[in-house]
Amino acid sequence: MTLTVYELFTAKFEREPVVRQAVWQRWADMERVREAIGQDREPVFLKPTIGVRDGAVSRERLASFLREACAFRVPAVWFNDTESVTSDIGDFGFEFFSQDQPPAALRMQWSFDMPPEWRPIVEWHARLREFLEDCLADGRE
Repeated sequence: MTLTVYELFTAKFEREPVVRQAVWQRWADMERVREAIGQDREPVFLKPTIGVRDGAVSRERLASFLREACAFRVPAVWFNDTESVTSDIGDFGFEFFSQDQPPAALRMQWSFDMPPEWRPIVEWHARLREFLEDCLADGRE
């Protein structure tokens, strides 16, 4: 599942933030591929099953989240005493793109084992995600 916030222009040329949720039905699609391949083991190409929903986002609330994120300070590298092996299942994170052309970009991704210094960002991310999911359910907050 991904949540993407982008801006649409209104008839008055004002920017309005919108959130889009895209959910890939991964396990169902994998089963469809297995069934389509059967015993022949021939390559099969099927369209993925992706559900999409959009919702309006409160510009003021979103700006409040972004201002809060401007104050974060995190190490660019860190050292751990343990090692962890994970898969793409259970990964969380976010990407931020500036409005510059070309944009500056920041990406953070973590799983169950994250640097302890990232805890404030992970907690912020959880609150942001909840806010955006509410925008999908309510239309506008």
